[in-house]
Parts: sequence; C-alpha cells; structure tokens
Amino acid sequence: MFPNLQKRRQFVAAGFYGLTQVAVAQVRSPDKAAKIVVADASLKPDRIEAKDIISGNPRAGNLVFSTSADARETRGVWSCTRGSFHWTFDTDETAVILEGLVKVRMEDGTTLDLKQGDMAFFPRGQKSVWTIEEDLRKVYILYR
Repeated sequence: MFPNLQKRRQFVAAGFYGLTQVAVAQVRSPDKAAKIVVADASLKPDRIEAKDIISGNPRAGNLVFSTSADARETRGVWSCTRGSFHWTFDTDETAVILEGLVKVRMEDGTTLDLKQGDMAFFPRGQKSVWTIEEDLRKVYILYR
C-alpha cells in the first residue's frame, strides 16, 4: 500500500481543516488545507530518556505537522533508529507505519508486530516496550 520511502514516492497528508500554524511553513492558517511530503520531511531531534532505553542507541526525530484549533488533536511524523525502550502513552495515539519494523509489547503481554502499511491504536496510559528492528517512520494522530 505505501511504497518504500527510500524510492521517494510521495505520501501526502492533506485535506485537514481547522489547522493552526505549528512547526512547518506549509501550515499557513486555520482555514487552509495543507500537505507535506513525508519522505522529505525534515524532523527535529526528539528525546528518548536515557532511563527508558533498554538496548541499542535509538535516535528519534519528530515533526508536528498540525494541531487542531482546540489543541486536542496533533498530527505529525515520527522516526526512530534501531533500539529498544520503554514508552508510556500520555495521549491516545493512532499511527500508520510508513517504513521499518517494530515490535510493541504492551504491559498485558500483547505484542503488536508493525510493518509498512500497518495502522495501530494505543490508548492513553498504556505502558509498552518498543523494539525497533528496522529504522522506523510513522505518521501519527494524538488525541488529548
């Protein structure tokens, strides 16, 4: 469904209404639709706390693409290199994996094996361990 991003085919996030300007120039005003080319999106370093790292040296990047007018919903792009770490969701999250491979083990023992084209939902408060086996890139929607 989603082409390998290294082949530079475009995945376009567009058609959102009620956008506010956040971290990208493409998001101009609350009354305009916007898009980014996810493969070309320049992500800013995103911190994974040292105390949460289990193995490897995972390096994350993030770009907030848009936020709803009431600030309850955030949409963006996130990436991370190989490694394993603890993660607790402080919001509900829906994610679509664009590239890479990750195993997400939930506190209850459930494991989600996610790869390119998979969509997942994680409820607020869920504790997990992320094991990124191939460098990962995802788009996400966070709900507060």
